[in-house]
Amino acid sequence: MGDMNTSKSGGGEPGAPGNLRVPGDMIPDIRVNHAGESGAVSIYRSILRYCRAEEVRDFARRHLDSEEKHLAGFGALLGPRQKSLLVPFWKLAGRAQVALLSLFGPRAIYAAVQAVEDGVVRHFQKQLDRLEGRDDFAPLAELLREYQADERRHRDEAAEKMGPPGPGSALIRLKIRISSACAVAVTRLV
Repeated sequence: MGDMNTSKSGGGEPGAPGNLRVPGDMIPDIRVNHAGESGAVSIYRSILRYCRAEEVRDFARRHLDSEEKHLAGFGALLGPRQKSLLVPFWKLAGRAQVALLSLFGPRAIYAAVQAVEDGVVRHFQKQLDRLEGRDDFAPLAELLREYQADERRHRDEAAEKMGPPGPGSALIRLKIRISSACAVAVTRLV
């Protein structure tokens, strides 16, 4: 089947996410992107719910809009049956992570966001590498580059606000890297 268009073709403007073509071999990646953005939206909303530090709450407010945009964009690329059945799990995991880390203060939240966003930046880069030379899918690559730039800004700001990493932040990053890798592997399939 190869590079067939498997995206939704809603009635939007040309170049809008719902009108982009997605190669069939990348549907699992877009499924993971959509589920991951569901988790990211849950993380930022949970920061607003559970975290008392106004600086962290302000950080979440500023980044929530772009995460919601990414969620809508990836959602528009998938048909209803192509979305992961694990989206509720991703949302719950994001909420639980923030509720727990809020007990340890802003540096723990920033360490978690930095780790999550770093994983997203790398995940998007792998997809961009796979799209290289596939000119029919240049609009999808451009969308991924745009979203990757947003995630890179979130990661870098979180790292800056966290300050020098300590042993606690290293442990948080390791936990997130391992749990994210497992979640991505399962979500590619379900």
